[in-house]
Amino acid sequence: LPPGALVTATRVVSERGKTLWEGEPVAVDGARPAVICSTNRVVDDAAERRRIAERTGAVAVEMESGELAARGLLAGSVRAISDTPASRLGRLAAAVNVDGGTNWRVVAAAVVTQPVTTIRTAVHTRRALAVLGSAASALAEGRR
Repeated sequence: LPPGALVTATRVVSERGKTLWEGEPVAVDGARPAVICSTNRVVDDAAERRRIAERTGAVAVEMESGELAARGLLAGSVRAISDTPASRLGRLAAAVNVDGGTNWRVVAAAVVTQPVTTIRTAVHTRRALAVLGSAASALAEGRR
């Protein structure tokens, strides 16, 4: 899936393929119903992403829905694709802290040492956030 593509979960699974949540997908115009894999780490290796997809049937890997599902708080999950196996995050993969915050030293190092990868990732992330923001606005206004 390209950066900016929307997916709406029909099922959220662990890396091993265990179902963490299953239900009706959130109705969002333009969103593809899909299986999403939730992990507790950034997966930036293309081969590892392929293995996860083959093992679980997931079209996307993320880090939030599994925790919400484990607490019984997940009613659905809409995700926008920001990176693909063909467009790795590079050093930015290590920029997310355990608490979800940003390690700005890692970001600065990525800008200096991998400027093309870092700028491409920023552009793709901005595209994904814009699409997700539009979907959230539509849902909040009662539109799909």
